Amino acid sequence: CLYYLYKQRELTAKELCDLCEEDKANMSRIVDYLERNGYVLCATQSRHRYRAPLSLTEQGEVIGRHIAERIDRVLMAAGEGVSEEERRMMYEILSRIHANLQKVCDAYDERKKTRG
Repeated sequence: CLYYLYKQRELTAKELCDLCEEDKANMSRIVDYLERNGYVLCATQSRHRYRAPLSLTEQGEVIGRHIAERIDRVLMAAGEGVSEEERRMMYEILSRIHANLQKVCDAYDERKKTRG
């Protein structure tokens, strides 16, 4: 969450759920922890804050920058010798593979339902 907030500057808990692939309840606990420990601020103190903007505090900004720098170093090392065109093609192919696998899983789930 700190990484995404550092990169985007402001996100809602809903947006963080999508980016982090976490469910709403778990994200609520995460945001509560980050707030209590002084890493994030919420634009509202209302009980219904799922769609309220979250931003980093100064402390959160320092940690977010550190996380982003580490991730960037790892990505640079992992992608060494790979051109932008090769990277684009690789992600395009992986996306197609993912879509095909999703179709296989969906078909399996559908067969399972009909068999009862």
